[in-house]
Amino acid sequence: MTRAGPGTHRAGGRGDRRLPSCTRPLPTTGNCHTCRSGWGRAGDAAPATARARLPAGGGPGRSADRGQRAGAARRHLGRRRPRRPGRRRAGGVGRRLARRRRIDRAARDAGLRAGRGGPGPDTIDRRPPVLADVCEGFVPELALIRRCSEAEAAVLAVESLVLVERLPAVWSALYAGRIDRRRAAVLADLLGEVTPATAAAVLARVLPAAGEATAARLRERTRRALAGIDPDALAARRERAARRADVTVRPVAEGLAALVAELPTTDALACRDAVRRLADQQRAGGDDRPIGVIRAAVARDLILRPWGSSRPPVTAQLTVHADLPALDPAAPAQPACEVDGVVVTAAECRALLTALGMLGVATAPRGGSITLAVHDPTTGALRAVATRQELARAAGLTRRRRHRAGATGSGGAGSRGVDTATCPRGDSSAHRYDAEPTADGPGLRRPPATRRYRPTAAQRRFVRARDRRCRWPGCARPPARHDLDHATPHAAGGATDCWNRCCLCRTHHRIKTHTPGWAFLLLADGRVLVRTPSGVTRLSTPPGTDRDGAPPTGPPPGRPTGMSRTGHPTDAGDPTDASDDPPF
Repeated sequence: MTRAGPGTHRAGGRGDRRLPSCTRPLPTTGNCHTCRSGWGRAGDAAPATARARLPAGGGPGRSADRGQRAGAARRHLGRRRPRRPGRRRAGGVGRRLARRRRIDRAARDAGLRAGRGGPGPDTIDRRPPVLADVCEGFVPELALIRRCSEAEAAVLAVESLVLVERLPAVWSALYAGRIDRRRAAVLADLLGEVTPATAAAVLARVLPAAGEATAARLRERTRRALAGIDPDALAARRERAARRADVTVRPVAEGLAALVAELPTTDALACRDAVRRLADQQRAGGDDRPIGVIRAAVARDLILRPWGSSRPPVTAQLTVHADLPALDPAAPAQPACEVDGVVVTAAECRALLTALGMLGVATAPRGGSITLAVHDPTTGALRAVATRQELARAAGLTRRRRHRAGATGSGGAGSRGVDTATCPRGDSSAHRYDAEPTADGPGLRRPPATRRYRPTAAQRRFVRARDRRCRWPGCARPPARHDLDHATPHAAGGATDCWNRCCLCRTHHRIKTHTPGWAFLLLADGRVLVRTPSGVTRLSTPPGTDRDGAPPTGPPPGRPTGMSRTGHPTDAGDPTDASDDPPF
């Protein structure tokens, strides 16, 4: 049995036929259920088995044989129109089919993929136009093969397609050594989306002397020539860039990061000048810090606005991962910490927690929470996650609470001490605590499995504390919009348990679930194995497990050991309730 790749459908075991216009999972019949396309819709010939079964021509029954051949060809090529339902069945089925066709047609007209799990408008707007017709899983697969980031893989794919297909003159100059890759990338960026006539006219001006100019000078010359030949092309580039504007953070130096806000050029220049003038005023007032430090502080204050009350207040949330020894400056070991996925020193983490008033890990700030995680001291693997109250109950640190005499307003039973086990949340005027704790508690363990599709709150805390970011190899997207996905699909018998759940960003969750050819395996220790359609396998380890000692391998008892192939749903029954349907 062959495995179909992206854009390929397999039907009835008769071989693979390429259908570039369809990305739905593989059907079980001769035609795709969604696009109604058959084997010959993409211009392919009939399968060999179909051609072999066609009746031979000639003989007295030539006309009948010709009709049989035509009917057989229509059936095997999928071009025969479906039979119209009878009058008795046309009422409900016909309306549903017509409604489905209208929905698919509207989705295609809007430029969206007419299928479940397709990318949203934000993802489509961020994709380069040259990759609009390329499978969404191509760039992630290229990144895993080359062991690079997806951003670098996307740039490589765009440059390759543009140079080979749209700018052959630039490709020839690069091949001959007259220009280097950096200058070729500049020309591909500015001329990759213009018409061939415009590109030829601009290259006639700038390409002969492109090797003698710097990359910045070549970009300036190309933009000037493009503005004189086709100013509408620059306007179109500006509109597309405005739709992809965003605010990002990237590291620049030890302990520093750059906040990059993509704004229109005029707005960015105005913002920079305003920051410069405010910093000059502060320097004139006696601030002797370097002027660059003052500008950065002014820009931070303008965004956070600690003095402002004219707008509704917002709370910035930061996720801090710190070992307990890192919170003690006198501890001999000072392990590194993480703040929103960025590695910081223990001193930086203590300074942040001191500013938030939670260095002692006693109480969480308003709108925040504190979760305590227990890791293996050798491998760093996560063992359990608990709140402070759960940790106290697990350790048996409960105290007997005795109500104060007269607390009920009368004597009798209300005046006697009523013993109830409570967590140590501090003394109160209504009751007092005994000094002796109870016996040892039940301890901490992983959250139990559930029969539902959606995970429990304890499972969410455990998986997010273990993964911290998207677990796709090479992906470091923050956990703001992560999905807790089943490694083995729930409909295929996968349990809703911590060893079968992992964090995936929306893009990689969509590729894993809906793109054929990918294989995904989550091991018992949290490591993730991903196999591309081309057969390349990459490994992703949970953050914090790169310590001395090898983490355990192998799945727990009862777990499927094979890799989960996407795009191939199994025939296993779905144990979910109707009120708890999965979102995918």
